Amino acid sequence: MRINNTKPGITAALGALFVLCLAFEAQAADRVAVVFSDNRSAFTACAKELVRALEASDARPTVRDFPISESTASDVSEFAPDAIAAVGDAGIDWARKNAGSLPVVTCLTLDPPSAVTANWRSVSMRVGARDRLSLIAEALPKGTECGVLYGEEQSKAFVKELEAAAAELEIELEVVEVEDKKEVGKALTKLRKNGCDVIIGLADGTVYAGGQVVMVLRYCHQYRLAFVGFSDAFARAGALMAFYAKPEDQGEQAAALVVSVLKKEDGGNKAPNPVRVSVNKKVIKLIRADVSNDFLRKVDKVYGN
Repeated sequence: MRINNTKPGITAALGALFVLCLAFEAQAADRVAVVFSDNRSAFTACAKELVRALEASDARPTVRDFPISESTASDVSEFAPDAIAAVGDAGIDWARKNAGSLPVVTCLTLDPPSAVTANWRSVSMRVGARDRLSLIAEALPKGTECGVLYGEEQSKAFVKELEAAAAELEIELEVVEVEDKKEVGKALTKLRKNGCDVIIGLADGTVYAGGQVVMVLRYCHQYRLAFVGFSDAFARAGALMAFYAKPEDQGEQAAALVVSVLKKEDGGNKAPNPVRVSVNKKVIKLIRADVSNDFLRKVDKVYGN
C-alpha cells in the first residue's frame, strides 16, 4: 500500500505553476518569418530547409514560411516576428520595404545586399575567389593559367578578389574587360593566345547572357579550354566543372545565422559552406583534361558518364 503525503492544495498549486511555466515558455519563444518567392524550386527548397533547421535548433523558435503574395505584408505583421529570413532577391526586396527595424538574414543571393539597418546579415551563394582558385589547382595539379572575362560594373570587386587570391596562391591569372557581348569571342581568343587554358565564368550578364553561354562553351570545346562554371547547370551543359552553392545548404546556413542573431551574437556575413562541385566526364575526354583522380572522388555530381 503506497501512502501519498502530498496535500491536494499543494498538488493543485504545483500543477498551476507547471502550466504557467509552459505558457511563459511558449510566450517567450522567438518568432521567425521566412519570406520567399515560390515561383522557383530552388527558393522553395531553400525555405523548406531553413524552416526545418530552425525548428531543430537549440533556440527552438516559432517559425512560419510566407510565400510572397499581395497579403504577405499583413500576414507577417499579424504573426509579429522577432526576425525575418529573406530568401532570394524577391525576398530581399520584400524585406527592404516591410522589415522596418527587425533583424534580417538573407540567403540565396550572390552578394550580401546593402543593409537597410545595421542588423542585416547574409549568406552569399557566390563561391569565394580563393575557394575557386584552390579547387581549380586541386583539380588540375599539373599547372594552369586562368583567364576571366567580365563586363558589368558589379563584377569589378570580385575580379579584384580573384586577382589578389591568384597572387597569394601563385596562380597565373589574366583578366579581360569587354564592353559588349559582341567582343566576347575576340576576348576569348586573346586569353587563349596569351596561354590561358582555364576560363573562370562569373555571373556577368554582359558575357554570359542568353546564347552567349553556348557560344563560350563551344569555343572552349573547340580549343580544348577548361571552362569552370558558377552553377550546376554549367557542368550539365558542357563546362568541365562547376563550383556552386546548393539551395538546401543555403537554408541550413541561414538558419544558423538567424539563431546567432536571436542570441544577440554577431555571426557576420557568410560565404557558402560547403562548396558543391560538379564535373562533366564527357568534356574531360573531349578536351583531354588531366583531372586529378583524388579530386574526382570528392565531387558531388558527375555528368557525361
